[in-house]
Amino acid sequence: MSGTLNQILNGHLSLYGDLPPIPIGAYDSGLNKTQRQFRRANKISLLEHLATEGWDHFRRQESVATGLDRYHPTKLPTINPGVLTSKYLLLVIDGTTHRAQSLAVTGGWEHVVSCSLANMNSLPNLLRDYSAEWISICHASDILANGALHALAGHLQQAKTNTVMTCDDIIVRQLWNDGLGYEHRQYRSSVSAIRLCTRGGIGGLLTLDYSLFKQCSFAPSYTCLEALRLDVLLQITREPIKTTHCHQALVKHQGSKNPSMPEQGWPRERCPFSDKQLDEIDRIKSQHAKQYFGIEGGLKPNPLQAGCHDLSRPTDESSLVSILIPFRDQVELTSTCVKSIQQNAGKSCNYEIILIDNGSADNSTIEWIKKAIKEDNIQCIRLDEEFNYSRLNNRARQLCKGDFLLFLNNDIEFVSESILDVLLDPFAHPKTVAVGSRLNYPDGSIQHQGVVIIPGERRCVLEPGKHLKEQEVIA
Repeated sequence: MSGTLNQILNGHLSLYGDLPPIPIGAYDSGLNKTQRQFRRANKISLLEHLATEGWDHFRRQESVATGLDRYHPTKLPTINPGVLTSKYLLLVIDGTTHRAQSLAVTGGWEHVVSCSLANMNSLPNLLRDYSAEWISICHASDILANGALHALAGHLQQAKTNTVMTCDDIIVRQLWNDGLGYEHRQYRSSVSAIRLCTRGGIGGLLTLDYSLFKQCSFAPSYTCLEALRLDVLLQITREPIKTTHCHQALVKHQGSKNPSMPEQGWPRERCPFSDKQLDEIDRIKSQHAKQYFGIEGGLKPNPLQAGCHDLSRPTDESSLVSILIPFRDQVELTSTCVKSIQQNAGKSCNYEIILIDNGSADNSTIEWIKKAIKEDNIQCIRLDEEFNYSRLNNRARQLCKGDFLLFLNNDIEFVSESILDVLLDPFAHPKTVAVGSRLNYPDGSIQHQGVVIIPGERRCVLEPGKHLKEQEVIA
């Protein structure tokens, strides 16, 4: 298989200039019922289907596969104008005065100011002439919806001070000089400190309390608008603030001129940020994470998703993880589970195993239990009652000595090295309450992608979801 074809199949290169790069496994997983039947009836390969039916339907903006349908062009709305006052200010980055005024007219702003990322020292002086209440920030290359401000103003009518608002947006990816490309609608959510530190993904047209913005400290320069917005928001969210979101796509970002982190991270091969820009984003996130949010151990770059970061918890040899495993017979499953823990738990994390025997009768299981509990960190409690997963774990909880509880089914087999350290890393954030790992089916496809639960945060399970075998994430 040629290198180019391999890159196309893995979603690192686009098959055609106006098709987004998409892993062939993700394309297969997302095909709708009609297209699956068509492919089987005509006995054509996935790549042939993508090159013919998939491409044709995509160009006509017809539904073919979820992995492609999300890239259909989206028309920005036109919002009916209302009566606005001078309390709204538009900040246009890296544009001429003429371009800034043009964007303001399109969006509905009366007042506009422009500033270069290379000379942020001039911004405080530029802002002194305005007494606005709200400021919105965009890039000169952005395309604003007609009357975008009127949509924002409608959401801000009930907003109090100390408020940050985001909106949905559209990322435009131009692949070739002839203009061919594709668009990706971003369904965003309200910003929060932890999501900013780990995922980025600042939604669309950032609008915030003008007084908060003027209190921020700016670096002399930034490599991209995303870095400026990230720095500003991480300063503002040090203290509790109100966040809100407008679920309208009010702006299109030109990915080549104004790279923007999508809601879902992307592989490095398809990341529009330069290494210099990624280094700056990494530096800003790490600085704020350590200094203001009590995240011990800091952040580390996610190896699969460029621009995203993982929490990193410092090693604490005093911590103890109590692992609870309910079972009834099935000695091969349970013994394999325990053995995988012993092999992959990691050397820096202490653990104990609580076996919960729910009425095993097989002699082989009983003999295995007798041998297993000879280990210093393994004990067994027998509960002869009707199976109830929650009740069994609650009863066994009384035996646990650990600082953390790991609830484990006996058909789970650990395959990742130092898995307990990896599971504990998200607890570097002081408000983390629960963590779930990625689960794979025996054939390697994904059963569950994993989750970190923090009070007040959206429960976000990473795409692409069940039964997908590809490691790549569709950006």
